[in-house]
Amino acid sequence: MSDDWLKVFMRLALLGFGLSVAAHVLALTGIVPPLPQPMFVFALHAGIFIVFVPAVLISRQRAQGGARTNLNDIARGSPLWIGALLLLLFAYAVVNFVLVFSLDNAPRGTALTGNEFLKTLRGFSGHWMLFYFASFAMLRAALHPSDAPTDPGADPLSWWNRPFGGFGGD
Repeated sequence: MSDDWLKVFMRLALLGFGLSVAAHVLALTGIVPPLPQPMFVFALHAGIFIVFVPAVLISRQRAQGGARTNLNDIARGSPLWIGALLLLLFAYAVVNFVLVFSLDNAPRGTALTGNEFLKTLRGFSGHWMLFYFASFAMLRAALHPSDAPTDPGADPLSWWNRPFGGFGGD
């Protein structure tokens, strides 16, 4: 894939990330998205596939022998803040998912109205943020391989493997 296409997908991933953050903030504050039809916000769900599939394919292509990628591979070649934000978004998506299901009090099979809509939006948008940002990170790493550490075996998230998640001594 050419660099021009990578830039297009990377910008779409950033746009999706920004819109998913906005949708998440609206859901947290109890504001229904100001759209002609609030359900249009779920187009962000389909948008993930537009950027995530190419990002994963590029990331696998960059890995040795098309091996499976993990969080370290996604962040490889990226500044530390990208890896840290990726970990933070992953943790937040898990916590948000648990919280949304613990707040579940709507009977099954009912239409999404009011609070149920906002709760559903909160649940989905928490994951949208993660997937859009992960797409951005993978595409950025493909565009800027020169940002990779000079040591080819260096792990951009190696600080996480130290005691206390990198916030303690060695």
